[in-house]
Amino acid sequence: MPLRFVNPNYHVILIHYPLGVFVLGVILELLGLIFWRRSSARVAGRWMILLGALLSLPAATSGIYALYDVKKNQGPHPFDLSLERYAYLKRHVWVMGVATILAVFSSVTWLAANNHWRKTLWLPSFIGVLIAWGLMTYGAWFGGETIYRQGTSVALIRYKTATEDEVTTAKPALKVVTEPEVSFEPEERYHTIVGYFLAGELQAHIIVAGLAFAAVIGAIGLSLRRMTTLRAAEAADLAAIEQQEEGTVAVVQKRRVTDDVTVVRSLNPDAVVDPEESRLPVIRFWLLALLVVLGTAVLGYWVMTNKSFFKPSGWEAFLHDITPRDKRHFVHLILGVSLAVIALLFMIVAVAMPRRPFPLLILSSLAVLVIAAQVWIGVLLTFEDEGPLTHFKAEETEGSGGEHHHDSDKGKDSQTSMLMPLLNGVSIDLGQIG
Repeated sequence: MPLRFVNPNYHVILIHYPLGVFVLGVILELLGLIFWRRSSARVAGRWMILLGALLSLPAATSGIYALYDVKKNQGPHPFDLSLERYAYLKRHVWVMGVATILAVFSSVTWLAANNHWRKTLWLPSFIGVLIAWGLMTYGAWFGGETIYRQGTSVALIRYKTATEDEVTTAKPALKVVTEPEVSFEPEERYHTIVGYFLAGELQAHIIVAGLAFAAVIGAIGLSLRRMTTLRAAEAADLAAIEQQEEGTVAVVQKRRVTDDVTVVRSLNPDAVVDPEESRLPVIRFWLLALLVVLGTAVLGYWVMTNKSFFKPSGWEAFLHDITPRDKRHFVHLILGVSLAVIALLFMIVAVAMPRRPFPLLILSSLAVLVIAAQVWIGVLLTFEDEGPLTHFKAEETEGSGGEHHHDSDKGKDSQTSMLMPLLNGVSIDLGQIG
């Protein structure tokens, strides 16, 4: 792997923070069941679970780049990934992917529920969190094993050709690599900063895309929380009025006072006047999510234009590449615009119809579908620039004997085999290096 400011890529940093925060939150929740049920430590633990689950999304998207980076720098033949490395990476990807989805679903479901439903959904949500915790531990083991035992991403392995004076034959050897010189000459400044410090434009785009997904999903949960809370308060007021009219019981509500504010809201259910229930900053969170989505789009434009980002030639090249003929880039752009539009619509609905479940559920479903499709198209674009929308081109040209023909117009040949079940790599035993 090439030496960079952060070796081998930022995935090694981003995976630790969500895992640490998530695991600590689960531990605090477990201790809270035994020692403190109403302590602020338990509240902090639940925030840790939520933040850890959401931040696992950018960690997961950075893993997509890490997978591409491994294949790019430890392949192709004869330094391709061995079948054993491939098996460990495949298990790591699948287990951690399922764990991330389960953690996000469980924590956001709990976030979206009102106080009554939080008590009802606590047990299934916490069971989902515990299962996600176990899967994360299991998947992290495979990631650690392939790094520390097999040298994936970190081993600087090359074949050393024997000279005429050497009796031994060619054998694996460690390549002596020195820290690259940081140059700030005008012609080399771009490659120095972007290549060495950021490890390329693509990595920045993929990581920020994960942050955008986390911001959108968190804002969805907060919007649903506000809707369920307002509807529950409205139902409680209507029930209290009915009981008062029937004369069965006196209107006595826990932590709710029958004052002028309650009467006004009972007469006008559309009025949001309860400070405790209208304090959720839904619009601000959606504005933040929209800004991150737009930032992701800007970084995507940077990936396609590189040094020509501020030049007219970059815009011309972008328009030339983004055409319906190039299906993947075109659909990727459409999905990104759709996610930004959904964020705008959510802000409008949060102001105009905060209690209406139907538009919120429709927009939430659309947002989740767009995110899932965007991840899939992004994976296709990372390993192949062009091709069909439903599968990799290598699946169409898969030959006999495990050989694959890779065709890419932008230098990404042989990357797709990382995702194929058959690989012809060279297995290198690190224990014999020396």
